[in-house]
Amino acid sequence: MIFSRFFLSLLLALTLLAGCSSGDDDDDSTAAETDDDDDDDNDDNDNNDDNDDNDDDEATACWADLPVGEKAIFAQGFDMSEGIAFSAAGELFVANRTAVSLVQPDGTWAPIVDFVYPIGIAFAPDGDLYVCDFGASSLPAPNDGAIYKIGPGYAKTLVATGVANPNFITYTPRGTFLVSDNETATIYELTLGGELTHWLDGLVSPDGMVYSPDRQTLYVAGTIAPGSPLFAVSLDAAGLPLDFAVLAELDKGSWPDGVALDENGMVYVTENLSGKIVRVDPATGDFTALAAGMEGPASMAFGAGPDFDPCSLYVTELRGTHVWRVSVGAHAYPLVAEE
Repeated sequence: MIFSRFFLSLLLALTLLAGCSSGDDDDDSTAAETDDDDDDDNDDNDNNDDNDDNDDDEATACWADLPVGEKAIFAQGFDMSEGIAFSAAGELFVANRTAVSLVQPDGTWAPIVDFVYPIGIAFAPDGDLYVCDFGASSLPAPNDGAIYKIGPGYAKTLVATGVANPNFITYTPRGTFLVSDNETATIYELTLGGELTHWLDGLVSPDGMVYSPDRQTLYVAGTIAPGSPLFAVSLDAAGLPLDFAVLAELDKGSWPDGVALDENGMVYVTENLSGKIVRVDPATGDFTALAAGMEGPASMAFGAGPDFDPCSLYVTELRGTHVWRVSVGAHAYPLVAEE
């Protein structure tokens, strides 16, 4: 996240004014004293601004307690956790088998809204949390999947139906969502009004998605596609798909799942079956293992807010019971360009 900083530059002018008044009569001296009082007030304001800047720096500084590439258990007791997302207020939400849960900074958690089989989750700018629900069946037919949103007071509203297996969901620079269906080789576009259209067909087993820094490419994990690919979908000026190609073939049979992007443009991919997170260089397609030893790492999100490390990925675990924290030593790249 990008923070604004404000710097005041009036102190010099006020100091010069006070100096010019020193040779005047008593009334002028009184005015100079008043100016000095104003200077003191401005100094206080400057100090307050500096303190605010320091607070911002502290909030966005990488935590030093966990070496890069190391992992630590952040929360536990989950069953088939998948989707994960931070709100703008720095609250953490996790999709956990039959519910979406709110997770506290100390790792304790509680379900807030029940679903059939919630998978991907993502926030809209208005603060509503959109949830992909597989439904009772995980087969291409019947199309019993649905997308819901959780609004104020955790009110649950149906947004769209007719998707076989809505899996991952991400907000777009177009002001819509993309929803991947790994069973039907389809990526849908969903408007906030609930209109669902085919955005891209033919991409085998699409799952996690993230935009490149220039918004001209969408990286997509091909979960059960041959070769364990990370796809690169090229986009036109309107953000619509032009073509796609394999950017990298990850560890054989690893089932690429969730994706994330750091401030340096590096792409992180969870390998569900290998238990790893790998870091991919989009310029070359080369990848290296960042962390291992997890039971089905699924989705991940960079920490947000004052109570979470902004330079760590918080990672759900499909076959295990944990949410992990993995230090990567870099901040997230904003998912949607700020205006």
